[in-house]
Formats: sequence, structure tokens, C-alpha cells
Amino acid sequence: MRIGICGPSGTGKTTLAKKLSKEYKIPYKPLSATMVLEEMGIDMGIKGMGHRWLINKSSEDSSWGLKVQEEVLISRQEALKAYKSVIIDRTPVDNLVYAMYEVSHNASEEWVDDFRDKCHEFFQTFDYIIFLPYTWRQGPVENNGSRIPNRYFQELISNIFNQQLDILRSMSPEGPIITTIEDWDFNTRFLIESETIEIMS
Repeated sequence: MRIGICGPSGTGKTTLAKKLSKEYKIPYKPLSATMVLEEMGIDMGIKGMGHRWLINKSSEDSSWGLKVQEEVLISRQEALKAYKSVIIDRTPVDNLVYAMYEVSHNASEEWVDDFRDKCHEFFQTFDYIIFLPYTWRQGPVENNGSRIPNRYFQELISNIFNQQLDILRSMSPEGPIITTIEDWDFNTRFLIESETIEIMS
């Protein structure tokens, strides 16, 4: 079973992925864009080189921003080729959302269409997609030095996730099951996902 968890940064994707992996003995594969960026010579651990920097850099240098999005998608596809069963905390939905936000205004419509098709093709390889949105009820996002903790930004990104998930769903009605969990309580999240995974198993 291939399970992907998507959503804005700081919504608990990695925590839930690791817990589900341990409970159901499904391999967990971290797929942060940071690893790809490091291969491109960009150390996101350096102070000031977080998500805000990435967005600003992509706007200033559109060809670089487009290349980053393509490289991250390819890297994630390659990393999962050997896995029939896996849980990941980043998905092609994340790729599509951040490409739409960060670089679509500098890209041609043809590039966006092509990139969405590539994300959709990858999306179809999953059995189950879990979406963890940010809502104002959840309070502030933990600031780890890389994230953008501004709640209005996180709500905006959540709205783009909803939009792109709807589009991907319409492109493949027989595609992966998609569940949205707005509850912020970890135990509630785990219980909801456990029930679904057991049914699918």
C-alpha cells in the first residue's frame, strides 16, 4: 500500500507518517525538498535560507525556480521506484501546490499543464492520500527556523491544496482515496487513519 501525506508545513505530516509506519510496519520514506536542494548546492540549514528565501529566489530567478520544482518531483519519483508499500510525508500534490504558488506566474501555461500532468501521473501511483490542512483553530505553526509561521500564508497554501486536490480528483476519479483531517489532535488523527488503513488492508 502506498500512502502519501500532504499539507502545508508544520501541520504534522512527518509525525503522523512515522507513527503509521511503526504501527503498520510500512516503510517510511522522508522526501523533503531539502535533500534535493542540498544536491543543488543549497544548504537550507543555513540561517535565512528557509521557505521564504526559496519563494523569493524562485520569483527573482524564474528559470531556477522552474528547475527546482522539476528536480524535486523527479527526485521523489526516483526515490519511490523500489517501493510497492511505503508511507511518505510529501506527495506530488505538494509539488503541484508549491509550483502553482511559487513559479506559475513566471511560467507558460504549457509548462503548468505539463507539470500538472506529471504530478497527476505520480499521484495515480498512490492508494491513499491524507491531507492535513491548516485552519485558524489550530493556532500558530511551530517556527523551526525554516517554515513561514504566518497563519494567513498557511491558510492560503491550504486553499491551494484544496483546489489542486479537486483538480487531481477530477482527472482520475478512480485514483487514490483522499481523506482530509482538520482535527489537530494527534490521537484523533491516528484513529481516523488507522480505521481507513485497516479497511483498505
